[in-house]
Amino acid sequence: MTVFISHKQGDTALAKACSLWLMTSGVPFYLDVLDESIGDAADITNHLLRKIEQCSHLIAVVTKHTQESWWVPFEIGAASVLDKRICSVVRGSVDQPDFLSKWPRLDAGIQNDWKEFSTRYFEDTNLLGSALDSVQSRVRTADRFHRSLKKALGQ
Repeated sequence: MTVFISHKQGDTALAKACSLWLMTSGVPFYLDVLDESIGDAADITNHLLRKIEQCSHLIAVVTKHTQESWWVPFEIGAASVLDKRICSVVRGSVDQPDFLSKWPRLDAGIQNDWKEFSTRYFEDTNLLGSALDSVQSRVRTADRFHRSLKKALGQ
């Protein structure tokens, strides 16, 4: 199970930093700017939707640039409909849309946030294998992941 990293092009450096934090923790990820096949994708929307379907988690990079993005909200919405685990990543003080408060928020500069995410990720992926057979089970395990991570982050 991989983590889809959603970001606006202006936040590519922060998205790459997220991928390094995940890689360091042994968490597999998908980042479009590292996908060599994306340039050949005739239909970028379907390509990204397939990648989101293949992922278990989505991390949305949220900065001042995100307010100008159509893709980040689209990808968050697609992940939400598919009962994926969703987190936002911020650097510094950023006003997030209210709908993002439903999910945990990681501070990009706080190493402990990444440690807590990776701990919950590995706990969650152990549960996912048995939960994939039922929508109800996927929703319950997603809710458990969100609650557990928010609690660990003091949110």
